[in-house]
Amino acid sequence: MVEILAPGFFLMISVGATLLFSSRALKSGELDCEDCKEFSARLRRKIQFIYLVGLVNGFFLFSMTGLGKWVGWVR
Repeated sequence: MVEILAPGFFLMISVGATLLFSSRALKSGELDCEDCKEFSARLRRKIQFIYLVGLVNGFFLFSMTGLGKWVGWVR
């Protein structure tokens, strides 16, 4: 099951990063201006939201692990 989901997951991460940081992607040439304008606004917001929630959760996970090691909760 994980082998089936992994390629789609990494593709979603790539698309989410490109959409969330679209100005950087436009400057580097990863994204075309016309493609950015024609992308569905509703789908774009959903992908950006999912990607942003993942980033926040990842940051929280690493910060809590560091805090746990510092305080002594994690060995």
